[in-house]
Amino acid sequence: MEIIYSEQPELDASNALCDLLRANSDTATLLMVSGGSARSLLDFIPSDVLGSHITLCVLDERYSTDETINNYAQLQQTQFFQRCIERGVHAISTHVSPTDSLEVAATRMNLKLREWKAQNPAGVVVVTMG
Repeated sequence: MEIIYSEQPELDASNALCDLLRANSDTATLLMVSGGSARSLLDFIPSDVLGSHITLCVLDERYSTDETINNYAQLQQTQFFQRCIERGVHAISTHVSPTDSLEVAATRMNLKLREWKAQNPAGVVVVTMG
């Protein structure tokens, strides 16, 4: 394991993420992003690394219909998400319906991830965690 110290962690992390996305620009990529403060590194991701080979989803969804709590709803409000839409990035929604039990929401997400993997057996998974 390598420990990296940084005076500008968001910028350095976003640069590392950009490098990964560029290196896999010809490969189906599942980009799983964390919510909360870790989402701020997405502000530095330029449009040119985004494209239809990427599928975006939230790694750490919160089981809530409240848009101020649900990480996917918060992600949708970002400029990064808008750039993704403009560049043809696919998205896996983790919105929770008022009638969804936790088990239903979890099963739906599990099925979507398994479907992505079945459709993209050689695809790569890139995860941000914070």
